[in-house]
Amino acid sequence: MTALRYLHLTGKRFLVVLVLAALAAAVFATYQARKPVRYQAQTTVFVTRVFPSDPSAIDSAVDDFETVIGLPQVRRAVAASSGTSVGALASGLKFHRIGTSSAEQVTFRAPNAAVASNVVLTASHEALTTLAQQQLDGAREAVAAAQPVANSALSALVAFQRDLGVTDFTAEYQAHQQALLNLENQLATASPGRIAALNGQILSETAAVNRLAAAQPQYQQLQNALSQANATLDSASKALIDAQARVAAASSSTTVTAPTVSTASRLLPVVRAGVIAAVIVVLLGIGLYSLVDRAGARDDEQLPAGTPERVSGPVDDTEDRDAERGAPVV
Repeated sequence: MTALRYLHLTGKRFLVVLVLAALAAAVFATYQARKPVRYQAQTTVFVTRVFPSDPSAIDSAVDDFETVIGLPQVRRAVAASSGTSVGALASGLKFHRIGTSSAEQVTFRAPNAAVASNVVLTASHEALTTLAQQQLDGAREAVAAAQPVANSALSALVAFQRDLGVTDFTAEYQAHQQALLNLENQLATASPGRIAALNGQILSETAAVNRLAAAQPQYQQLQNALSQANATLDSASKALIDAQARVAAASSSTTVTAPTVSTASRLLPVVRAGVIAAVIVVLLGIGLYSLVDRAGARDDEQLPAGTPERVSGPVDDTEDRDAERGAPVV
């Protein structure tokens, strides 16, 4: 009783509030129960069937999927395809990782089973495709950036060899070295009549070898630059091929399971609606009776001197019960 008196709900007030709270709970629970049936569609997305299955990259791939599926452009695409509003998708499309695996569970509730199924399928594929397309765009940009560098390195090497008067520096350098060695071997066994001619050839080949030897460091530098540029281009090209395969895999039916549809439980919404309605009525009752008691207290303070004061604050229902039994009020 002390708690009820503190809340201004003594006597008949408590019964009035209790009855009103029960009625409100019944009305709102009935209203919630009579709402159209809602269907929940659920699907499983195997993220690593599209993106790398490397254990070190699984967490990153799953995080990227969860980020992309919530992007506004993905919601707009799903809304346009399914006929569902963007707001309904923002509040109703749910997704979470299944344990520590690479699989994601995507769910959505709708009054129509077909719509719910369409939303989870479209959202899953759209998120995978968007993420794969982002990687494809990045790979294309990498190839576009690497190709001019490789072309420039090749042009520099070709121009350098052209200035030297060679078409294949390494092959011709080795050919001049071998020719010089052969001439020196011939000189060792040559007849006196051929020595002068061989010496002239040796001088010519020695000059060619020395000229190419002096140019070899710059050639090696240009060759290294070309090799590095080609390696970068090859890596970017491989990434581009992989990204193209991921875009194709993102729309494959093997990456997303067929949706399972079930009727959403009404018990929790019904109970929640009833409890919320009852609590609101109780709070309103407490507030209303508190205002009534405070107004009565202010009226008592304004009575002329000598006028019997009315009891302010919580009403003691003992007198009411005695009056109903005919007992004298003391």
